[in-house]
Amino acid sequence: REQVDADAPADSPWTFPAPKAVGHSFADTAAARHQELGRRLVAKREALDKKLAEVQEAEVARSSAAARINAAEEAAKPDAKRKEEAFTAAKQNAETCSSESLGVKAARASFMELQEAPLEPAALRQKRVNDLKPRLKFFCVEQDAIDCLESVLAKKRRLKSDSKVLSSIDEALAVRDRATAFMLGQCKAEVARCAEAVGAVAAATQLRTEELSGFDEVLKARETERKSCEEQVSAALCELSEHEGRMTREGFMRFSLSGEQCAICCNDISAGAAVLLGCNHGWYCPECMKRFVEARLDAGAAGDVPCPDCGLSISENDLITLLPRKTIFRLHARSSEQKDIASGARACPTPNCPWRLSLNADGSGERQTCPLCDVESCLLCGTAPYHEGRTCEEHRKSLCNKDEQSFFKWMEATGSKQCPTCNMAMTKENLEKQSQQRSECHKMLCRNCGTRFCFKCLAVLTETYTCGCSIDRHGFIDPHTGKIIKHLRRGKKRAG
Repeated sequence: REQVDADAPADSPWTFPAPKAVGHSFADTAAARHQELGRRLVAKREALDKKLAEVQEAEVARSSAAARINAAEEAAKPDAKRKEEAFTAAKQNAETCSSESLGVKAARASFMELQEAPLEPAALRQKRVNDLKPRLKFFCVEQDAIDCLESVLAKKRRLKSDSKVLSSIDEALAVRDRATAFMLGQCKAEVARCAEAVGAVAAATQLRTEELSGFDEVLKARETERKSCEEQVSAALCELSEHEGRMTREGFMRFSLSGEQCAICCNDISAGAAVLLGCNHGWYCPECMKRFVEARLDAGAAGDVPCPDCGLSISENDLITLLPRKTIFRLHARSSEQKDIASGARACPTPNCPWRLSLNADGSGERQTCPLCDVESCLLCGTAPYHEGRTCEEHRKSLCNKDEQSFFKWMEATGSKQCPTCNMAMTKENLEKQSQQRSECHKMLCRNCGTRFCFKCLAVLTETYTCGCSIDRHGFIDPHTGKIIKHLRRGKKRAG
């Protein structure tokens, strides 16, 4: 009892026996193993609580990031739409410029062929000129030059004015070609710029998507860790439950690993402070167990201490663990005293002397000296020192005065009796009927020494013995508290 479990709570009212250094039986290690499994379960639950907090934190971070990213996406949509529209328009302009540039080049090539080609039939030439005229007009060639083109081309010998007309047309097409080429370059540059802007928008969207994916991966990792912790908690709880089940099956007491409610006082008891008995009844707080045992002692009970619920005996080792040292000493002293009374021993007549003395088997040996208080006395009448040369009756008569004689006459007249242990006079409430009663209970408890005896035959009664003068279910009345005290223990047979 001097060794204490190093991991027990500092404020625990219980004393946990330390595991033995030698031996590995279940009885030796059950309590220590139970505490170890409890601590392991607490550690696993703390780890799970930490992971749950991390999961919650990851969920909050992911939710916050999703809201922020969605807001950024919504804010970027108008700009992205404008850039998409600008990109589309730039591509259309580039295509238009490219088509126009190709048209100018084709018209210029046709015009050059008409100038350099040999004389053609008039009808074919006219057809080709007519096909070319709308294009020349579209490319802003002067109308006068367009109108006289056919006549100029029809001449075999061209004048200076004719060459001037052809040169003006060629110059107009060349200017138009350079202008469309410049515009085409501008349009391509605009397309490239718009494409870069659209690409930047797509890249920003991709970054936001990847950022949200990162939060999703963190949350997924936290969820995986949480599931692993839950599995570990389940395994630890299963192992603890199996161990507690075996402790219950083998009748081992155990202490609470969490807060419990006392089954007697209904107060909330902190972890490690409540006890479940080997019969699987509880939980009980230390104060209630102490009051339960001390109430039995105060009532004169001795022997095994039963469970408050089922009545099965609590082992001595469990009682030593549960109860204060002072209560254990009282319990041992009361048990020894009750055994002495049951064996026929009598209390030493010296006041406050706890020693017990016994007569010989044939009833002799009434003159004895107490080895504890060293006082010689008579065990039959309780006289100390011993009445040398006189019988108990002669000694009593020599001491009796008129009042004492009157008292003994009253005892004889009323049927009063004396306690078989301390000779204290006993009487009942109904003085007239106490000597001839038939249905009343004869079981008495001495107010002076606590001896339980039969008022009718003066036999000393114990938890395992009854004289039969009263029915078994009758008990004793505590003269100090007025409470009923059971006589025979549950499961004990009536003695003959």
